[in-house]
Amino acid sequence: MSLRHMEFAVKISELKSFTKAASELGIAQPSLSKSIMLLEKELGIEIFDRKNGLELTYAGEIYIARAKNMLRLNKELNNEIRGLSSIKTGKLVIGATSTSFKFIEKIIAVFCSRFSKADIRIVHVHSEPALIEMLKSGELDIVYAAHFGELVAEGLECEFIKKRRLLLSVCSSHPAVSRASINSTEKYPKISLSEFKSDKFAISSKILKSESNFKKIFENAGFTPQIFCDTSYFYVANAMVAAGLCVSFSFARYIFETQKDYITLFDVADEPLLDVSFSVVYKKPSKLAKEFIKMIKAGKSSE
Repeated sequence: MSLRHMEFAVKISELKSFTKAASELGIAQPSLSKSIMLLEKELGIEIFDRKNGLELTYAGEIYIARAKNMLRLNKELNNEIRGLSSIKTGKLVIGATSTSFKFIEKIIAVFCSRFSKADIRIVHVHSEPALIEMLKSGELDIVYAAHFGELVAEGLECEFIKKRRLLLSVCSSHPAVSRASINSTEKYPKISLSEFKSDKFAISSKILKSESNFKKIFENAGFTPQIFCDTSYFYVANAMVAAGLCVSFSFARYIFETQKDYITLFDVADEPLLDVSFSVVYKKPSKLAKEFIKMIKAGKSSE
């Protein structure tokens, strides 16, 4: 019993005529009749009641219903396999900032290995607004963005992936570390940002001057930070923190192994503005882009 025989039987059941079915299938009617007789003999049943205008028998109704499902599944399988074949030689330009890339670097490595024949390129851009503009202009196919609050990008689709907490990065020899940690069993003890109003910070002055979350965060803490290191790169800021020169903000994974004894991370108490959202943004995703999105969603829980 082959899929071809199923196709023959289904077509006859739809047209209720061997002649019309043979014509649509592009085979001779005697060959079609012989194929159905052999199929019925193999199954040990009659599919069609030939005495009653080619109506289906009870067994025939069951067979045709199952045959339709099998033909549909076979078509879906073939389409999916053909789709995967086209993906192998597809093209995808992925945009990310230093912040967002750190969370997908391992996923990108696996993705590039899985689709090794595809033309995949990574573009590093300084800021999310620049990424969005490049996406709109067609320079990028998809963006992995880190953003505060809701990301609104007209004409683009945005899929939220995960929220991550931005932490306060403090030198382990800072007096506040022993005070805050002594009664805490939390991985990242809570602390008030106002305790650091006399400290210098490693942070971007451009971000502080704009209407950004950071400006509001310091306003909520009741002080304007003194900038020691004007940077938007976590690895630069953390190097300054580890040396005991200032305080900064960081995600846990930006702390190098060699810095872990010198940096303590705190969760700033009662400050929801430090929750950072990560999303994939695109115009019209290609099959390759959809596979990338799928992989990011599958990998988010293990990040």
